[in-house]
Formats: sequence, C-alpha cells, structure tokens
Amino acid sequence: MTTPAAEAGLDGATGGKLVVEALKTAGVRRVYLVPGGQTLGILDAAYGDGAIDMIAMRHEMGAAHAADGQYRMTNMPGVCLVTTGPGLTHAASAVGGALRDRSGLVIISCNNRREYLEEEDAQAADHISILRPLTKWSVQVTDARALVRSLRTAFVLAASAPAGPVHVDIPRDILEAPVPEGVPWPGQGPAPQPQQPVMAGPSALDRAAVLISSAERPVFWVGNGVTYAGAGTELLALAEKLKAPMVTTFSGIGAVPSDHPLVFGPRTRHGTRLARSVLDQADLVFAVGMRLSSSSTHRWTLPLPVLVHNDADLASIGRHYTPDVALPGDAGLVIDGLAGRVTASTGTARDTWLEALAKERTDWLQQLAESPVEDAEGRLHPIELMRQLADAVPEDAVFSVDAGNPGIWSHLLPLKRPRSYMKPVNFGQMGFALPAGIAAKLAHPDRPVVVVVGDGALGMSVADIETAVRRRLEVTIVVLNDSAYNNIRQEQLFLTGEPRYIGVDFGDVDFARVAEGFGAWGRRAQGAHQVRAALREALTQRGRPALVDVVLDPVPSAWAHLF
Repeated sequence: MTTPAAEAGLDGATGGKLVVEALKTAGVRRVYLVPGGQTLGILDAAYGDGAIDMIAMRHEMGAAHAADGQYRMTNMPGVCLVTTGPGLTHAASAVGGALRDRSGLVIISCNNRREYLEEEDAQAADHISILRPLTKWSVQVTDARALVRSLRTAFVLAASAPAGPVHVDIPRDILEAPVPEGVPWPGQGPAPQPQQPVMAGPSALDRAAVLISSAERPVFWVGNGVTYAGAGTELLALAEKLKAPMVTTFSGIGAVPSDHPLVFGPRTRHGTRLARSVLDQADLVFAVGMRLSSSSTHRWTLPLPVLVHNDADLASIGRHYTPDVALPGDAGLVIDGLAGRVTASTGTARDTWLEALAKERTDWLQQLAESPVEDAEGRLHPIELMRQLADAVPEDAVFSVDAGNPGIWSHLLPLKRPRSYMKPVNFGQMGFALPAGIAAKLAHPDRPVVVVVGDGALGMSVADIETAVRRRLEVTIVVLNDSAYNNIRQEQLFLTGEPRYIGVDFGDVDFARVAEGFGAWGRRAQGAHQVRAALREALTQRGRPALVDVVLDPVPSAWAHLF
C-alpha cells in the first residue's frame, strides 16, 4: 500500500520540503527573507522548484514590512522567513505594525536544533515569548507530525477577521531530517477556510437603518475594513442614497475615491481642517470598517454624537465608545444589509447642508492653493510637493508612505482607486514604505508605485534600494529630505514654544548619490522647477528604481494644523 508521500513523489523528503509544499498549497508565490544557517533546510528544498520566488531583503524588518505590504495590496497573507535570534528580533517591529494595522502575514522563524533549545546555543532566543504579544498566534513546532497542521492553521488565522500576523517557529533538525512515515502531507483533506466574524443580526440592521435615515446630518467615517471587504463602491451608493458626507481614517484613505463630491478627506489627529469640520457637524456617525482607534480619536477624547459602529472585531466595539447600535462583521456584508433598509433622503435640508460643505471645501482648497511654493533658499514647501506629485503621477499609482511627516502631508494626494495608499498607522514604525513598495510592485507590476519617505525613515531601509535594483523594479522613491527627524523636531517646538532640539538633527545626505551607488537612477532637486522636472524623468525610468531627493523646507509644521 502506497503512502500519501509516495503518491506525491515525496518519499524521503525533508521537513523543509514539507514546508515548501505547504506554502505552495496555501497559494504562496513569494517569500521575503533574510537567510541564515537555520533556514537552509527550507531554502535547499525550494532550490530548482520555481513555484515560490524567494526574495532576499537586506534586513529582516524589511522582509516583514514587505510581507505586510503584500497583504495590504492583495488580501493574501504575505510570508516572511527569518533565522533565529537577531533574525527574529529584527523583524519584531514590523510584525507589531502588522498586528496594530490588521495586516495578515505569516512569519516563519527557523530555530536551533531541538536538543539545544534549552541550552545557550548560538543566537538562542525565546522566539515564542518575543512574538506572542505581537501576533495573533505564536507556536513552536516540536514534532514533524504537527508541521502541516500548524502551517495550515497559521494561514487561516492570518486571514481571519480581524487579519493579523501569525508566527510559526520550526527547529532546524525538523527541517533537515527526512519526514517520518505517516506524516500528513499538504493537500490531504479539505482546505481550511478563514474564520468568519460574528455578524450583525436583522434587528440590529433595522435599528441602525432607522437611526441613519432619520438623522439630519449623518456622516460616514470610513476605515480600512471597507478596503479589505472590497466594498467601496457599495458604500458610495449607500452614501449617495442618503446624501451623507464621508470622512476616512488614516488607514481608510483610498477606500472611497478622494475626489468624490461626498468625500471630505481624513479625520485624524493630523487630518484636514475640512474633515474635522464635517465630523464636528454630525448628529450621527456611522463608523464603518474601523475600530475608533487612538490615532483617529485623539486617544478617545473626541466627542461623538449618536454612534452606529461596524468593525470585524467584536472586541473593538464598545471598548472606548458605547455605540447606539453595534454592527459587528464584515463591512461589505453590513453595507449590503443596510442598503435595502435605509430610506433615501428626499428633503432639502440635507441638500442645503451639502451645499454648505461644498463651499467649505472650495474655501479650503483655495487656502491650500495659496500656500507657499518654496522658501528663500529654494527648499520646497511640503504642500507644493504634494501638488506636484498629484500632477505627475498617474491615477492608478500606488503610494507606499512612511511614518512621520510624509504620512501627514501625503493625505493631500488625490486617490481614485482602492488599494492605492498604505502607511503604518497604529504602530508608527519607520522604515515601512520602501520594502512595502517593493511588495506592491511585485504584486501589481503594471501599476506605478511611488514610495513617499522621509530622510529619517529611509535611513532605516535604504539598503533595499539594492533589492529593487536587483529585481529591476520600476519603483519611484520620493525623499522628503529636511535633514532631521522633523516630525519630532516640530513637536518639540510645538510643545515648548522654543527650539529646544536634542537628538533630532542630521548632517546633509545626498540620497540621489546614494541611490546611484546602488545602481538606481537618482536626482537631487531643489526648487519647484527642479522637482517638477526630476519627478517626470523619474517616472519614465525603465528596468530600475528611481529616486528623487527633494530638499524640503523644514519649517512648515503639521502640528500647527496648516491644513
């Protein structure tokens, strides 16, 4: 009698081969990694297979950021492979960011041999204890018979709402030894499915529909759950039926087109004055696909009126704000459930309000248009840079944006397609944009990808310019170079009223020359004319990344709510 392994032609295969086959069965086509001795059992098994692209990044944090970026762009969990000890700890910040931003990834760490796990072996670390607080599930496989089951469970949990990172730790000897007879192989039995969240019942949908329909000034506050559900079009139709204006969260930027007449931009700590005004005028807020996070609500000090709250995570509903109606579940299903229940707006009061909001938008846009272009030294104003990016970049572009000031200023970019914007929001980890942008380009090679990054964050991820060069990726990197950790520098001034700067200033770095050293195209640009020309030339580069190092005016401060 033949065994399943023999039928698959895998008799005598190692645990590493079992991992490769499990990844292929899960639909994995790319693994982002930094190799180490402990990973060789997997890498050797993948050699010559061709089904999985093993992409070497230049730092484990970048590998995990890239896996995170893949999920944000595709809804398919990304995979990060790291070695023991520092390999895992380097990745931890990015894993924490994926947890806080609900991004599904599977991190596979390869540990020392089982006989040495309790000894002071080289690079030894307690992987499970390190990543347990930063993941949905962290498990160590101590028997080859549990390997396939653990990996299957990992992919189910990573994709189950709310999505998040999952960690599987595998000792080296399991990966390198032949798999014992009788061990289950990938593909045996039915494929597991992601767990479904608790769904709002008909009575809750009925109550919510009555409240939303009867409100005089309902506002939809849109989170990234709408993007993950692919429900932006349906939400727009619901808002149009109700004549309800919309604002977004940081993560929800792009869930609905930013140029739609009912969309008024992001309402966050550093969101626009316009969006803050719209939400302040609401007598009902429909928070859809969002958790009402600290970032969105000024650490839950923002007063809210009547609240209808939808989120995929039941634990986030009622945690800080008690909703008048709770609608747990997938945002798309909740929107569909409301669509046939709400009453279309037919009165003139809401039309009058929308006209007043449109006037506010016109006045706000005029104020933006009147902002300075550059200072006396030709250092570009950040708002002018966003204007130039909006003019130069095609509508279908993906913006991968880093933490700090780049994320704040980039909220001014027009975004017309879903999955066009990603940024580390709730963990604020720097170094995200470039590796995530690499993953975005690999996932969508036909879409332009623009990385918007500060000089501080690029200093933490700059080596992955070489990764983009090696992969011949046409990624455009725009550096907001103000020679400082300027968001913190500006916060120091905002809090004290005095330039009490410490630990925030850099020497000048010409990142264009750095990029050229890696083999990319690079230009340093100072002044509006140079920046405009450099952006256009950068976007025409073929077969390599391009970097525009923009000399930025360091004075305009988002802490002063300039917009």
